[in-house]
Amino acid sequence: MSRTREVQRVESPAKTNIFFNGRLGKFSTFKEDDEGLSEIQFPFRFVVVDDGAHRVTGRKGLSKDAPKFRSNLAHDGYSTRLRVWLDNNPESVLAEGSWASMSARMYEQGARFTKVLYILTDVGQGKVLAALHLKGRAFSAWIDATKRINPCGDVSFTVNKVEHMAGGKGEPSLVPVFEVGKISEETKQLAEDADAILQAWLETQFESPYVAAMPVGSNNNFPTDEPPQQQEGDDLPF
Repeated sequence: MSRTREVQRVESPAKTNIFFNGRLGKFSTFKEDDEGLSEIQFPFRFVVVDDGAHRVTGRKGLSKDAPKFRSNLAHDGYSTRLRVWLDNNPESVLAEGSWASMSARMYEQGARFTKVLYILTDVGQGKVLAALHLKGRAFSAWIDATKRINPCGDVSFTVNKVEHMAGGKGEPSLVPVFEVGKISEETKQLAEDADAILQAWLETQFESPYVAAMPVGSNNNFPTDEPPQQQEGDDLPF
């Protein structure tokens, strides 16, 4: 709020948020006008529009009632500055800076780096822009699948199945198997159009350090809760 300037929060163009549950091996979508989460059936197909965004999630403790870590949205191409707090005490900032600068301390407390991929996908209402959230072993599987390609290039991705992945602490969990495919000219154009809208929105989010530090809330199309899942021991500490 300002005496001389009206600051408006522009709604995210992402129409839904998508999460992966490593215990169940399922993707679910969250829509603000729906109740709860809706499972996405395989095959799950998508095209990556932007892969630079990330945030902090996780729980401070193992109980289901433990407070959850929250942060603003950061982006490799705009600002990697994060502000982290607990959902039961949003006024108290626990850490501020890049994830690299805080990971050693915050990881031990249960905070987790979460990749946010903006994708073009069809979850039942035609092709729309969505935010796909990946952390832990699911994010490791994504890194493995894309280390030799540009995920924002002229490629598409399909998940037909899941597989077990071990490593680090905890029991093995299920991760998506990302298969790389071709992209049609029509879908390529839709993805480019969606990216133009997305980048215009991202610019509004990072045009001011105060705007960039705003909590992730309903006006950013981020849910207030995430699908329940066991704590994975191999969330990447970077």
